Amino acid sequence: MPTTDTDPTPVHTRVLEDQDLWTLSEHVDLSATAETVRSLPADGTGLVPALTDTATHVTYRDRSTGTDTLLPRSALGALGDAARLAAEARRLVGAGTLTVGMIGPIPRLWWYAGVLGRALTGITDLRLCISRSADEDRDERPLPRLVDQLDLAGVGLTLTDDPGAIAFGSTLVVVAAPLDLSSERIIPGALVIEAAPGMLPAEVHRRAAAVLPFGTRPARLPADGYVVLHPADDDAGVAHRVAADLLAAGSRLGLVPPS
Repeated sequence: MPTTDTDPTPVHTRVLEDQDLWTLSEHVDLSATAETVRSLPADGTGLVPALTDTATHVTYRDRSTGTDTLLPRSALGALGDAARLAAEARRLVGAGTLTVGMIGPIPRLWWYAGVLGRALTGITDLRLCISRSADEDRDERPLPRLVDQLDLAGVGLTLTDDPGAIAFGSTLVVVAAPLDLSSERIIPGALVIEAAPGMLPAEVHRRAAAVLPFGTRPARLPADGYVVLHPADDDAGVAHRVAADLLAAGSRLGLVPPS
């Protein structure tokens, strides 16, 4: 990550936790944030790209105040990825009625659900499947704030242990974990978003009406087949811009913890 010898010594340092990012994300349209990355600098107003990037935290500096802010790396990465997914989904499916199925590890799955739930106002049902590792032992209950958000929006939430069930009847399918999915479970007209390369079997790609990189805008989604979207690159600029927008919103609304 870029840094220079002329960066001033920080006057203040503050540390944000996952719950702080969740609060801030409720006040920022992150799908719009992802859309701006194509035309705007990734560093954001008053910020430079991460000064340090460790296994646990990413540090950003606000030059106007001399404040360093440490953000949890895993949560920021999940929000950046969720912003890209939400931008692609909103661009292609619009505001129509949606049944959404998603699979992924937690807590990343909760971040994705929260961002998508706010970006796509037409979701009526959300079916989630947790991807587990063999040695994983963690609380798998959805975050209370996510449950409240979906309940207030009138979204029905279902947790399933059947990975293939996320596609059955879903008009939008988000795959953020390796999934042995049969194309026969995907309904015509569905949009399938692969959060990272290699999440879907080759058969699903082969039988798709189209396989397109992020940023592509087809004339329409085919009614007699499904479309697969996949990331063409790992755009770290989205996470940088997300950090800038979250911190700007926190300062504006007085939501960022004091240093």
